[in-house]
Amino acid sequence: MMQFHKLPGDPSSVILGVIALVLILFGCCCGVFAIASLVLGIVGLTQAQRSLLLHASDPEMYSGKSREMVSTGRIINIIAIAISGIILLLQLIYFVIVGSMAGPEFWRSLRNSRHQIETDSTYYKTQQDTSYIDTTYIKTVHIDSTSVE
Repeated sequence: MMQFHKLPGDPSSVILGVIALVLILFGCCCGVFAIASLVLGIVGLTQAQRSLLLHASDPEMYSGKSREMVSTGRIINIIAIAISGIILLLQLIYFVIVGSMAGPEFWRSLRNSRHQIETDSTYYKTQQDTSYIDTTYIKTVHIDSTSVE
């Protein structure tokens, strides 16, 4: 009696495909989940393809049930790759449209505000380092509920 073996991608390709689908369906609005789902789907599909090629080279050595599981994993991974690819493409289109709608004035003001923040923090550090306190803005000092002007 001949003993049948499981294909190497039998459990792992299905598991990776299911994890990729769960990630993309429950975290569809977040790009990190779409990227992780895409990577898991590609890895699962690669394992399934290798296992199917191994089965094609020697079909009598591997069980038919194992081939069916790998085929199911291949289909699940293809679906996960397609959905995550579509979501990533839509997110990219969204960011390109929003970025182009902002216009050059927005980017200029963003750059200037970033420069202003750096300048302000440098000024604050300089004041802190020299123990300098600017008293021109102090109008009233409250000490133990007594006002001094």
